Amino acid sequence: MHITAMKMTTMATRINTTRVKKIIKLLEKLIAQEHLYSEEQLKDMKKQLRVAKEEMNILNTKLKRGFGS
Repeated sequence: MHITAMKMTTMATRINTTRVKKIIKLLEKLIAQEHLYSEEQLKDMKKQLRVAKEEMNILNTKLKRGFGS
C-alpha cells in the first residue's frame, strides 16, 4: 500500500514537471517577442518565468532524491 502511494506521488510529480516545462517554454517564447508587450508586462512575465524555473528545480530534486528523503 505504501508503494502504491509513492508511485502515485511520483506520477503526479512527473505530470507537474511536464506542465511546468510547457509553461517555461511558453513564457520564454513570449518574452522573446518583447516588442509586443509593455515593460510592466515583460517584468511580470520574467518574474513568472523565474518562479516556474524554481518550481522545476524543486520538482527535479524530489524526483532524484525520492519522497522519503
